[in-house]
Formats: sequence, C-alpha cells, structure tokens
Amino acid sequence: MLLIFILLGEFVYLGTMFGLFDLALEAITSIGAVAVVFGIALQNQLKNAMSGISIFLSPQINVGDSIEFDYVRCTITGLHLTKVTAITEDGTKIIIPNHKLSEEMVQIFSRYRKTR
Repeated sequence: MLLIFILLGEFVYLGTMFGLFDLALEAITSIGAVAVVFGIALQNQLKNAMSGISIFLSPQINVGDSIEFDYVRCTITGLHLTKVTAITEDGTKIIIPNHKLSEEMVQIFSRYRKTR
C-alpha cells in the first residue's frame, strides 16, 4: 500500500514538473473541440441516418409500396440509410431524404392490400 502511494506521488510530481498534465489537458480539449465541429457539420447526415434506422425497423414502408409525398405519387425502389429512392409513373427518379419522411405527412399505399 505504501508503494502505491509513493508511485502515485512520483507520478504527480513528475507530471507537474514536466508539464505532462498541461499537455494532456490541451489534447483532450482539442479532441473535444474537433468532435463538436464534426457534429455540427454532419448534423443533417446524422439526422437522416437516425431516420433511416427508424424506417428500416418500422414495417410501415417497404420497397414496392406507393407513397404520395408533396403531392407526387411514386413507388419506392430502394430504402437506404440516408435516403429513399422512388420512381414516378412517368419514370422520373426521386430521392427523398429520410428525415423528410419522418417529419412530414406521407400517404402510404401498400402493395399488399388487406382483405377482410
């Protein structure tokens, strides 16, 4: 037990004498600042990715379903992490960001009709 206290004391003494604690504090602060800048820069991508995960886990929207979004009716051709690809009746390809599907009203016309 005494050896642990001696080693800890030496560590603190050498760290303050050679400025190792200042260097570690500067490195931790710099890494934190870079992480905040990346988080702000990638905010929309992170929002789309989180919405994409919720779309994948939800059975409400599937490939082949028809949806009406912003007064455009289209058929879903692909579900991706950050976007949904669809095609209209006239062949126009549409790319919809996932956060738009989770924030706005979308009408879903399932390709499998439920019968009673």
